[in-house]
Amino acid sequence: MQKVQHELLVVYANQLLEKEHSGCRALLRDDKVDDLSRMYRLYHKIVKGLEPVANIFKQHVTAEGNALVQQAEDTATNHAANTASVQEQVLIRKVIELHDKYMVYVVECFQNHTLFHKALKEAFEIFCNKTVAGSSSAELLATFCDNILKKGGSEKLSDEAIEDTLEKVVKLLAYISDKDLFAEFYRFISLSNLSLSTVPV
Repeated sequence: MQKVQHELLVVYANQLLEKEHSGCRALLRDDKVDDLSRMYRLYHKIVKGLEPVANIFKQHVTAEGNALVQQAEDTATNHAANTASVQEQVLIRKVIELHDKYMVYVVECFQNHTLFHKALKEAFEIFCNKTVAGSSSAELLATFCDNILKKGGSEKLSDEAIEDTLEKVVKLLAYISDKDLFAEFYRFISLSNLSLSTVPV
């Protein structure tokens, strides 16, 4: 039985993982969480069997994140400044949703395995450090936080929802290479708002 398992999973690993309609990429693309869990349990039994699975997971998450960044970049290029600003805030919201989604995969499908935590981290580090229309991720996150704290964002969030959102931003901040830049941007935005609020009408 072990020999058969070895033949199927190791010798034909790439073919099985890359199959167009049932391979790992297809399962991730189609959100087949039960099948992904089964795949994890199978490959977990093989020495280094999870490495190619984690690599495909990283590539998939990176591609989805890059697509979100590109979409925001295209919108910023083709629309007025105020529309672009809204889209940049939408980008942060979508990145948060993407992180929530794939963290569930890591915990539930891949049983909190360190390889998949590492894959998720490395994927987010790639696209969370890109610029959108000249704005760094640190700047976008700082603006997003300011917007949420000032008025609950466009959704008019409750205090509890604001706290939850800010906790998620902190998780994203872990992927930003220049955290000091985020602090500087946020301080600048806060001081600018304070100055505006004290200007006599």
